[in-house]
Amino acid sequence: DITPPYATNRSPAPGATGVAINTNITLELRDAGVGVDQSTITMTVNGSQVTPSISGTAASYTVSYDAPTDFAYDQTVSVVVDASDLNGNTMATDAYSFTTAAAPDTTPPVLSNVRATSVTSSSATIEWTTDEPSDSQAHYGNNSSTWGSYIYTLNDNGLVTNHSLALTGLS
Repeated sequence: DITPPYATNRSPAPGATGVAINTNITLELRDAGVGVDQSTITMTVNGSQVTPSISGTAASYTVSYDAPTDFAYDQTVSVVVDASDLNGNTMATDAYSFTTAAAPDTTPPVLSNVRATSVTSSSATIEWTTDEPSDSQAHYGNNSSTWGSYIYTLNDNGLVTNHSLALTGLS
C-alpha cells in the first residue's frame, strides 16, 4: 500500500459563503489500503490546532469540530487537516476555507418624504422613501384610533428605497 489517505465530504464545502456562524466543521478521511492511522489525524482552524471528535473505522473516519464559540460574522475560516495511513503514507495537506454569513441587519429603515399623491374621491397613492432597501406596507380603513383596527393592508415585498402604494376603493 503506497496510496495515502484523502479528505472528502467536507462541510461546510471549500469556498462556501454565507455559512452559519455556529457551524460545525465535518469531513471524512478515507484510505482504501490499510486504513488511516487515527493517532496521526490533526486539524487546525484559523491557525490554531484543535481537537476534533473522530468516529468510524480506519477505512473511513468522520472528523468533526464544534468550535466552543461561534465564528464571527463575515469571517473567512481556514481549515487544515493532515493524516497518515497505517503504513506511514502521508496525505497531501488538505487546506481550504469558507466564509460565514454577514451580520444580520437589525436596524429598521428610516422613512421620510411621506406624501399622498393622485388623490381622487375613491383612490390615492401613498409615497415615501427609506434610507435602505425595504418592503412596503400600508394599513388603512375607517377607524384611526388604533393601528390594529385598520381593516385593509396593502403590501409590496420588493426591496426598494422609493415606495409607492395605490389605495383604491376608498369612500
